[in-house]
Amino acid sequence: MKKTYLLTALLIIAVSPVFAINFSPTPMVISSQAAIHYDFDGSNLNIPVKITGTPSNTMLLVFTKDKGESISQVQNGFLGWHYVNMIDTCIYAGDPTDLSIGSHTIIWDGTDDDGNAVAAGDYT
Repeated sequence: MKKTYLLTALLIIAVSPVFAINFSPTPMVISSQAAIHYDFDGSNLNIPVKITGTPSNTMLLVFTKDKGESISQVQNGFLGWHYVNMIDTCIYAGDPTDLSIGSHTIIWDGTDDDGNAVAAGDYT
């Protein structure tokens, strides 16, 4: 029993003088316009994006807006085990893109994940 107390005391003494710097990561900031107009005419939508702080891995996600009340019991998921019920859903998920610090343009062609044209409306 004395060996356990001695070992514990030695370990506490051994790590006591260890010094570390304060954790201060560089914040990454992604900025873009609050609202972007798209005509839903099949043309490409250019979304200007500015990255500051650190580089990012960015995806464009397009969700329905305020349509949750009309969406009910939609089967979703790889094996059909997941149901979406009364929430806005993602209609487009772009590929992950590495963006360096600076100004960039993300391009969306106005289609959903299946390649169909998205109906005119408000999206987030």
